[in-house]
Amino acid sequence: SNWSSDVCSSDLEASTLARQQQPDPELLPMPGPQQYQAVDRWHEGTANATADERAKGAVAAIRIAELSGQVAAGTLSTGAGMQALLNSRGLAAYYCGSHAEFSYTATAPSSTGWSKKSAPDLREINAESLAGEACRIAAASASPREIPPGRYTAILSPSAVLDLLGFMFYDFSGQAIRDQRKIGRAHV
Repeated sequence: SNWSSDVCSSDLEASTLARQQQPDPELLPMPGPQQYQAVDRWHEGTANATADERAKGAVAAIRIAELSGQVAAGTLSTGAGMQALLNSRGLAAYYCGSHAEFSYTATAPSSTGWSKKSAPDLREINAESLAGEACRIAAASASPREIPPGRYTAILSPSAVLDLLGFMFYDFSGQAIRDQRKIGRAHV
């Protein structure tokens, strides 16, 4: 399909739906034109990374699992895109950025370990080190046992916290709290 016509069609649909909505007196007005700091998230090498470049990281990560006597599965992806924020009051902001992400699960006979890292620059991702982290977690959590119900302290890695917050992000919006949805209902 034609990207330009798809965008225009989506814009027309969104505009039609917006005009059919009843005014909401509690809705804050949309912002007008703003000045934003420049965003520097573009790395040519990441945007144009080849399959061979990504495979080097994957091979290194697989070797770590093999040396640990574990099985691993994961992804190492790269790409580029644009983020844009526009509205009918004149707000217009955008930037182009590259992205790389490595996610890795190591499986031992009775346990698993996980690691993940995202960055705008592929050179910031050390697949071998992240694989080692996941394998160490799998080894340390071997032979799990049942514990009685109760309150326990759970220690999450920064990557796990980031993923968890990513799933909850939209539940922290003003609209979600006003509608008493999910997290907004329980904690505010």
